[in-house]
Amino acid sequence: MKSTLGKMERISRVHEILLPVYRAYFFVKRLLEIKSVVLFCIFRASGSRPYRFRLFFERAGGAFIKLGQILAMRHDFLPPEYTEELLELLSRVPEEPWRNMSAVFVEEMGESPNTFFQSISEKPIASASIGQVYRATMKDGKDVAVKIGRPGVKDRFENDFVLAAFIGEVIGIFTFATAIPVHDVVSEFISSTRAELNFLNEGQNAALILENSELHTGVVIPAPYLEYSTERVLIMEFLPDVLLADEVMRKLGKGDGGYREKLKNEGMDLVAISYIFIIDLLRQYFIDHVFHADPHPGNVFFQPNDKVGFFDFGIVGRAPEDIALSARIHYAIAHRDIYGTGRGFLCYAKKIFEEELAMYRKAGKAKDEKYDKVLIKIEEIMADNFAIDLSEILNPWYDAIDEGANREGSGGASRAKSASIMFSKIIIMARQYNVVLPREIVLFFRCLSIADMVALRLNPSFDMMRAIQMFFHEFPLSRIEERSELAKQKVGKDVVHVPIMDQSYEGLIELRQRDEERLSIAKERLAEMIAYYTERYPEVRSILKE
Repeated sequence: MKSTLGKMERISRVHEILLPVYRAYFFVKRLLEIKSVVLFCIFRASGSRPYRFRLFFERAGGAFIKLGQILAMRHDFLPPEYTEELLELLSRVPEEPWRNMSAVFVEEMGESPNTFFQSISEKPIASASIGQVYRATMKDGKDVAVKIGRPGVKDRFENDFVLAAFIGEVIGIFTFATAIPVHDVVSEFISSTRAELNFLNEGQNAALILENSELHTGVVIPAPYLEYSTERVLIMEFLPDVLLADEVMRKLGKGDGGYREKLKNEGMDLVAISYIFIIDLLRQYFIDHVFHADPHPGNVFFQPNDKVGFFDFGIVGRAPEDIALSARIHYAIAHRDIYGTGRGFLCYAKKIFEEELAMYRKAGKAKDEKYDKVLIKIEEIMADNFAIDLSEILNPWYDAIDEGANREGSGGASRAKSASIMFSKIIIMARQYNVVLPREIVLFFRCLSIADMVALRLNPSFDMMRAIQMFFHEFPLSRIEERSELAKQKVGKDVVHVPIMDQSYEGLIELRQRDEERLSIAKERLAEMIAYYTERYPEVRSILKE
């Protein structure tokens, strides 16, 4: 017995020693593969630059296919000819052989698919970079969709994440680099894709969005069977007679040829569907506070009676704590209130400065009255300047929408009407005013940008401004503000403050160091801001001289 335990301990130690070597070997091997693909796409492949750019992600495989699919939706980062080409990646993922996928199922479930199910098709009905989906029938006769993770996908993706972070810095050599840091794009891709690798997360997200959507008959969410699901196997309700948005867009891209009228006769009016789609995403965000954050054409489907549905809940977003402020911004944009929109965005900068000023005062570094006057004047100047810069973004967008409406439903130029371009320009401009938007709001802007692209393809006359107005007609702004206030009050009651005397000595030291660092940052930011406005605006200088 002792000798057996000794052997097991030695095997365990050998495994611990060899594991890093094993990982390093496969990392280097993968690095060389990617290098080979890069060289091929740059020097040997023929075709346009957008085509070769897409070819890189396609040939690299693994997490790079997922990255390419995400970049296809990033109209704020890439020019249209590149995003258009990358859309091909949504339907060009090579299939993994059934024997490999069934082996993963056995590892997770402890038995083969053929014994677990009454029947299962070995041909996938959908193939993605992380997994594949099969149609099956449970032993009780229920039809289900079975999502199985690709073999070794987690380890391969982790290697690819490191490589993507490195290659992301290299992407800047292309001429289409924008004001959005490549690092931000890659970091967002890594964090969201990591969450997708665990199918239990997806199942729980689906269950939550399904519960929130039950009263909304125009929205379809497949029910997950969490009791039969694991990290690499997800079993969900199978929905018959669904039409993927991706398929619709591809057929429309080849020319209408009566296809829109055909779908309308089948109970799927693309004009109505385009608005139902956007309004439901707004509902998920502002009312339910949980939303599908990846509504690309492969994750959206339609059914008769103008129903819209969602697949793949690996990436979801949650509303920020002060959802009412975000609602006011969207309301102002939809009602052409440029000054109100600017005020809303500047509230995020004001919150940060008020917190920092309060900290500075607590340390005895600031005189209340003078600093109050200075900051009020700076806020007025910022609001005026922000509104001027904002008008240069919003007015052309409003004009493009008006022009499209005046063309009797032709839709006008889709790119000029694109809310995606408008949102991305606002986010970039806001940074120049030290407006740090909560991650949840930026994620929702991106979600709306993806959805806007889909809606414009389905319905060239689609008007994002009208969709937002329709949403607020159904869900008044006052209702959202009331719900937001109640939620904040509940959060305030639930917060547990740890008494200072209950902190350990190490905890107190760490707390003091953290406060000193925050105070230093606050002092630097306030000094820079006041110096900037004092130098340029005499009205600020006069207050400081008082």
